[in-house]
Amino acid sequence: MNSPEQAEAFLRQWLAMIDNGAAPAEFFKHLPDGDFEQWSYPDAEIRDLEHLQTYFKDQWGALRSNRNTVTGISAQAEPNDRFGVVADVDWEAETTGGDTIRRPLTYALVLGTGTSSRDPAGQFPKIYRYKITRR
Repeated sequence: MNSPEQAEAFLRQWLAMIDNGAAPAEFFKHLPDGDFEQWSYPDAEIRDLEHLQTYFKDQWGALRSNRNTVTGISAQAEPNDRFGVVADVDWEAETTGGDTIRRPLTYALVLGTGTSSRDPAGQFPKIYRYKITRR
């Protein structure tokens, strides 16, 4: 992660992973070990990877599909060789019951380099702060 442009590209890739139903391991390699600095959804504060896995199992299992359409995105350098990136998206999901949910959301991430037990060589950017809010 060396530039705001790379941070923007990462967030677009992250959203594509959500939309394409990527396996959890694809997401988890981007997370640092230990307690999260911040991981927030509109209805939940997540403490660590174990808590996130439980949340995914309980919440995301109710969705058949997701689609995040980016309507705006920007990134900037942050202290400690990190980058903040914010994207406004129009989110749409189909539940396993066949209902459609639509919400305008804002994703705000702080990214940087680092290693973890799931990425000991530090090949993948790490998400240090993650926040989704409703617009």
